[in-house]
Amino acid sequence: MKNILLVLSGVMIITGIMAQVPLGISHQAVMRDAQGDILTNTNIGIQVSILHGAAGGPAVYVETHIPQSNENGLITFIIGQGEKVLGSFEVIDWYNGPFYLKTEADPEGGTNYSISGITQLLSVPYALHAKTSEMLIDDIEETDPVFAVSPATGIEDVDIENWDNAFYWENHADKGYIVEEIQTLADVLAIGNDAEEMQIKNLADPTDLQDAVTKIYLDLLIGSLLERIIALEDYVYEEEEFFCGADITFTYRGGEVTYGTIMRGGLCWMDRNLGASQVPTAIDDSNGYGDLFQWGRLDDGHQDRLSGTTYGVVYQNDPGHSDFIKVYSTPFDWRSPQNNDLWQGANGINNPCPEGWRLPAGAELESERSSWSSNNATGAYESTLKWACGGHRHYHGPLNLFNGYIWSSDTFSTTSNYLYIGNSSAYMWDDFRAYGMSVRCVMDN
Repeated sequence: MKNILLVLSGVMIITGIMAQVPLGISHQAVMRDAQGDILTNTNIGIQVSILHGAAGGPAVYVETHIPQSNENGLITFIIGQGEKVLGSFEVIDWYNGPFYLKTEADPEGGTNYSISGITQLLSVPYALHAKTSEMLIDDIEETDPVFAVSPATGIEDVDIENWDNAFYWENHADKGYIVEEIQTLADVLAIGNDAEEMQIKNLADPTDLQDAVTKIYLDLLIGSLLERIIALEDYVYEEEEFFCGADITFTYRGGEVTYGTIMRGGLCWMDRNLGASQVPTAIDDSNGYGDLFQWGRLDDGHQDRLSGTTYGVVYQNDPGHSDFIKVYSTPFDWRSPQNNDLWQGANGINNPCPEGWRLPAGAELESERSSWSSNNATGAYESTLKWACGGHRHYHGPLNLFNGYIWSSDTFSTTSNYLYIGNSSAYMWDDFRAYGMSVRCVMDN
């Protein structure tokens, strides 16, 4: 046997034709089984009783229904229009309360009611009380009041005409009942705090901070500002200054490349990772992955995903070759001893970015990550910066194409900090510097 839960959703009065007494009370309930799951598209056996005086009082009216629940488990029926079992809904004396509503249900659609609930009708619907008034109409004679003593009884048509023409009789200025209007604009607006879309004309040009201005004044001001902006742009272009949002052309891996730029989070970012041939068009767009740098190394060709490999650390900042250096011992860095200053800022010793650009710090990558719509690969790609999951290269040399890894310029002890982008999460982490990871360049605003 299923247990069910009845949830009362709302009650409204169903009025009859020609303003007669209401025919019933609309009742809604959501049906759930013992596990809390909604019973959908199921015939439910319902018995409704109106109890008088108390929750355990006698029933003055009983009826049954077999409504069907919808896809949301909702059943709807009208109390007073079911299959009558006891009494008559039309003759219930609602004035002589209190009354209680008892509902019983059989989820199998029969009369084996397995659960019931009783609730007091705390407020008998107004329209049901109207039945009492309807019953009294024939016994009470209504008498309209008489206003014979009101001063209005002496007003005649000629008085109304005289009122309309009052100011045509004579000069009333000395009569004492016409006074000079002394309201200010603030007084007028304060009455309703609304100018009702009326316009104010003939304003002088502003001299004080609180002054209003005309459209002509604003148009002239805007025109003047535009002229100054155009003149400033001409000067900037003549001086070959760079503004974020414009394209940047620079030399990378021995050839000339052009990238777009994006202002975001107070920084100017390149629109793709170094080495990417285009802005990613999807999370797994291989043309948008870019190259994989070992932390701290130059743009010397080792970052090519198919570059050759060689074993053994080097003892200078520039290895002098284009191979990816494989490392098999701690601290898993391609350089010995380690140098923490290789990628620090635009003037870093081995900064792979063009002049004036640098790698982002860990806090800057974290700020970018926290702005995403979701903390995963989907949110990363939906960012204005279009982060793709280009994988990484293991310090032993093999290529891993899963997830995204973006180096920062920060170092921690023997490791370096990077942004991890996965299908289910994204976060800042640190790992061995011999790994090959993506690089995105930024410029200070």
